[in-house]
Amino acid sequence: MYNLIMLRFEKILPKIEQIVKEKSASVKLKEEIIEEAINILKDIAPHDFDGINFANFPYFIADPVEKPTAKIKTDTHIEEYIAIATDGSEIPIDTDFIVPYYVINTGTVVIGYLKKPKKSFFHVSSIPEIYYKDDELYETIDGKKFLVKGELLESKMLLEESIQLERAVNKYIDRHLPIVSLIDGTLIQWEIKNRSDQFKEAFIKKFEHLILQNKEKNIPVAGYVSGSHSKDVIGLIKMAAIIKLKQSENDVKKFDMIQDTDIFERLLNEGERSALFKSNVPILKLYREPIYFFYMNTGMETARIEIPGFVKNNEKMLNLLHFLVLDQAKKGMGYPVVLKEAHEQAVIRNTDKFALNRFFIEYFVKRGIRVKENYKSMFKKTRGI
Repeated sequence: MYNLIMLRFEKILPKIEQIVKEKSASVKLKEEIIEEAINILKDIAPHDFDGINFANFPYFIADPVEKPTAKIKTDTHIEEYIAIATDGSEIPIDTDFIVPYYVINTGTVVIGYLKKPKKSFFHVSSIPEIYYKDDELYETIDGKKFLVKGELLESKMLLEESIQLERAVNKYIDRHLPIVSLIDGTLIQWEIKNRSDQFKEAFIKKFEHLILQNKEKNIPVAGYVSGSHSKDVIGLIKMAAIIKLKQSENDVKKFDMIQDTDIFERLLNEGERSALFKSNVPILKLYREPIYFFYMNTGMETARIEIPGFVKNNEKMLNLLHFLVLDQAKKGMGYPVVLKEAHEQAVIRNTDKFALNRFFIEYFVKRGIRVKENYKSMFKKTRGI
């Protein structure tokens, strides 16, 4: 019989009260900073900072294409269209397991909305790939071998998502219906920013193939970033405060307390999108198509939508994308339903990971090879008293 030990709340309740007091003051200060940031943004116009080298500032700065505080609705409305999305999930390498491997599972969903319900369609698929060979487990960069994990694995997963999205678009383009293609997350390959130029160029060339193919076919593609923590627009506000208001770098540090979504949650009403901004992160110098972004109030969240230059340059396509992403969000109760379904196809559960390892062990045993799990690996899965 074990004694039930409960947390002694009386020991920490005074600290909880202190935390709430501190956070309450912080929330009030944050609200004041958001208001100040919006007022600065209101005084910025496109081309105000032409000729300024953004690289001279120690933070990313978004370049406004439109009046930064603009609130834009779309009059576009269509009933028949195809929504395509991909999402990915992975099993990372377990170096303690008898066989080092990793898995990338890519889910693809295609939903066709037609006036005649019986002709509408819902197609799903998932493609798991297992990688175990030496040249798959390691990437050689500048003569050094790096295990494919963390940021490298995330980049490989995003690449697989782009490949499957391109294949799905090619498969359904002959339906002659408007198509929107979405990736769950960013179009910007942040994960490889610290790799060699040669590696980055080769990797981005593969990833950008999706963007260039969609450009050729006149099909909008976008990255849907939920819960964005980006601060490109905050960087613009900080720069404007320094150049226009003559504030110091120390003065503008207060804006580090907030992020872009804090601004646009305040500005945008449901269904509206923000002004367009051009992203200036260094990795994009390797892209052939520039990347722009805007924020959208879906009714449940303020999401960041990233688009390539060809979508930004085609007003009809941009308005179509605006409507289709918003329509998908409404159908998904605030989050695009096609991305929800793609996630369900991609997700790898803990039971799946455990079962995969057991398959390896069983197949070894069938071949007469005795397998003994690494003690460290075993201890992670069990607990003794």
